[in-house]
Amino acid sequence: MIWREEKYSIDAIIDSIGKIDNKVRICDFFDNVTLKRPDAIKLIIFTIEGEPIFRTIIYNGNFIKLIDDSTKTSLKSYNEYTGNRYLKEAQGEMIAYNLYQDEKFIRKMFSYRS
Repeated sequence: MIWREEKYSIDAIIDSIGKIDNKVRICDFFDNVTLKRPDAIKLIIFTIEGEPIFRTIIYNGNFIKLIDDSTKTSLKSYNEYTGNRYLKEAQGEMIAYNLYQDEKFIRKMFSYRS
């Protein structure tokens, strides 16, 4: 099995307007991805309606797996995405972390206000 199933505490919370409470942990995670060190982070992202979206991002040393759990929202969805790299991109006042497979965009993992 590629991914170990483990429970992780919440590492950061992003509110509905993009304010983040623990940017250091996110930076540490992406530093580990750059250094090819396995790591994982768990985020709670609140929608404009105040509903929580749980996002887990797991790096196993080769691939990034994004788990998007919106089962506690009105969407009631659960999706998993896999890619081999990410890009940190400016989008207006927001900083976005996007998942890619080679040059193909897969999904925005999250964004926060800079």
